[in-house]
Amino acid sequence: MSVMVISLLVGIPAGYVLSRIPARQAYMFTVLLTVPLASPSLVSAIAIRNVFDRSEWFYKSILGLGIGLPSAYGFIGLLLALSLHSIPYAMLIARSGFLLVPREIEETAQSLGARPTKSAITVLLPCIMPQIVTACLMVLMYTMGDLGAPLIVGGGYKVFASEIYTNFISEWGDKKIPLAFALWTVFIFLVVLILLVQLGKVRMTRHAQNAHASFMSKEKIAVPRAAYAFMVFLTVIMLLPFINLIFNSIRSNRTYSVWQEEVPRFFSIAKTVLPSSFAIHDFRPVWTTMLLSLLAIPSMIAAGVLIAHTIKNMRKKELAMALMLAPAVLPGVLLGFGLLQSLYQLNLKTHATFWQVVILVLALILRGLPYVVIVLQSAVNASNIPLEDTARSLGASPAHAFVSVTLPQIRPVLGVAAVVGLFSCVTELAASLVIYPPGWQTMSMYIAYYMEEGILQRAVAMSIMLLAVVETTLTAAGLTLRNAERRLRTLSGTLSLFEPHQSAFLSAFTAVKPEEESAVSKPSSGKARMGRSFWIHRAGRLNSFGKSLGKSWGEFMQISFLRLRRADKTGADYSNAVERLKAENRGLRRKLALAEQKSLRMQINPHFFFNTLNTIVSLLRLDPNSAAETIGKLSSLFRYTLDASEEPMMFLHKEIEYIRTYLEIEKLRFGDTLAYSIDVPEDLYSMQIPPMLIQPLVENAIKYGKNEKGTAYVYLLAYRDRNDVYIEVTDYGSPQVDPGELWQREGTGIRNIRERLANLGAGSLIFVRNKPSGIIARLVLRIEE
Repeated sequence: MSVMVISLLVGIPAGYVLSRIPARQAYMFTVLLTVPLASPSLVSAIAIRNVFDRSEWFYKSILGLGIGLPSAYGFIGLLLALSLHSIPYAMLIARSGFLLVPREIEETAQSLGARPTKSAITVLLPCIMPQIVTACLMVLMYTMGDLGAPLIVGGGYKVFASEIYTNFISEWGDKKIPLAFALWTVFIFLVVLILLVQLGKVRMTRHAQNAHASFMSKEKIAVPRAAYAFMVFLTVIMLLPFINLIFNSIRSNRTYSVWQEEVPRFFSIAKTVLPSSFAIHDFRPVWTTMLLSLLAIPSMIAAGVLIAHTIKNMRKKELAMALMLAPAVLPGVLLGFGLLQSLYQLNLKTHATFWQVVILVLALILRGLPYVVIVLQSAVNASNIPLEDTARSLGASPAHAFVSVTLPQIRPVLGVAAVVGLFSCVTELAASLVIYPPGWQTMSMYIAYYMEEGILQRAVAMSIMLLAVVETTLTAAGLTLRNAERRLRTLSGTLSLFEPHQSAFLSAFTAVKPEEESAVSKPSSGKARMGRSFWIHRAGRLNSFGKSLGKSWGEFMQISFLRLRRADKTGADYSNAVERLKAENRGLRRKLALAEQKSLRMQINPHFFFNTLNTIVSLLRLDPNSAAETIGKLSSLFRYTLDASEEPMMFLHKEIEYIRTYLEIEKLRFGDTLAYSIDVPEDLYSMQIPPMLIQPLVENAIKYGKNEKGTAYVYLLAYRDRNDVYIEVTDYGSPQVDPGELWQREGTGIRNIRERLANLGAGSLIFVRNKPSGIIARLVLRIEE
């Protein structure tokens, strides 16, 4: 609801200004303001998170002005990230509505003395009410279905898509919760579908009336300078996160220098041009993303052409197009969940990874197909290509006429549709996270993984690369679109394919059918004069409205002054009430800290759980005894987790036994690429420490402590110095890692330890460089005798 309100408050004025300023300026602002729309929501969320990063220049500059910024995680960050994408939706849809309103209505209102703002609110807004409702519905469906922003900046704030994903990965034994979410999502979509169809009919009716019963002036209505200032300010605000993201990545020197080792030789030119801050772990996700796109796009184009040609001959086109939007509007998590459950029902035990890749490609096709159909529909429209009707009249069958006449003409548009499909495949995250074939991780999945584990620089570098791929595809689409227009104009000698639908390409990303601009028509008839007299009468009432508004404003100020005086007399009572509330707040904070401790101790990495299950599945075929033993170890891990959730302190020997069991399970998974050693004196076993603090450090050492050969050596040491117990987890991994960077990671494990130590006041966690290579994570715990 908050995203919807912000989108309307900003998007409607922006759409009005775009519909009233000259075309060239409107085009420039439209291109700049739709940059967030052309970027994946995952990248936008990372850009918002980077703006609020306390170690970056922007936050320090704002702090120097005495302005404090809130945390980027939770409601605020999610609101900003979603608004960054929703505002362009509302702006484009509102602009299409303002372009359909006859200019004479606004001119008449202003000629009678109404100011532009007042005439826009009282005269124009009622005319574009269908577009406003459409914008609300589109923003609602987008905020419900987006998963990238909640994963990056959602924090503990729960939303629809993230709850579906969380319940899917955590409720393998009980599918009732994901099923309930799925049914509720489908119900909401059906309601929105009915509303969209009705709104489409209303828009068509009003557009027909405006086209035949209005005379639109060619002269532009004067736009005040404040409107231009508003558009410039909005453009700066919308582009600031992306500019800040790129700027920080270029100037940062605290990154991994891995270009010389991991970038292929044919990237040698890029290595000399790009700074070292563009640190990519490897380029496998790039190749995987492109390979999946190449597998999905041909089928997407073929199906899009067939569907667009079929819809052209249908009577109820609005209903068909609304149904076509279903895969794009419904949450991708729901689509991936349904496809994966269908695969499980087929019970294909052999070549499981192959079939997962197949359904992932199918998910990419279904998610991108609506956008491809929207682009192709304007090209396949029979009114733009009359030669097909001529071929039919000469005896050719519909299929033969389409293949031999229409298809060659729309061939350039197929390139645009392919670029749109590539955009959809590259930016898809939700369905990919659910299906997740082993070894087929995409760029979006790697960005989500890097952010989850706190490797911010790699996430930013991968985000910039993804943004570059997306913007390159959009630029290629624009050039292809222009060439297609020139070829078709030369070929047919008639109006260009895209002249009546100049916003066709942008509409593919707003999932809204492009609206035509009202052209200059014939003089109005008597019926039109009756309609115009109604608007003149309505605009004439604006003067009396202004007088009554001034009188009401004076009465409002008098009442406000009396209320302020009354509030001053009761100031002392408010001060006492504030002190009581502060005391209650301190008590509630203590209770909240205790509850948070239990919640943090209960957290367990779902990836470790799923990887262990996969290991057990493999052992069932190779070594059933080892599989049974692993199940017993996994059971003991969960038993200890439950016990630790009920106790604030646990004996050290139980914690070490838990770590030993965890390492044994990981050893089964990694084999010879993992070696570990535990050195804990027996005289420390009787000491009690907060539970579940060591395991995240061991897990990080296994993940990021691998040497050049891919082997991880983990050494766990515990010793006592007076009233402190030191627990060190050492790895011998890559020497390029800076220990100072580890504190800026927002991975779940390190953040968990930091918050627990801060709440308990029981010690500290520091990272130091190991010699000759690697990192030492040193946990210092104070022991009370």
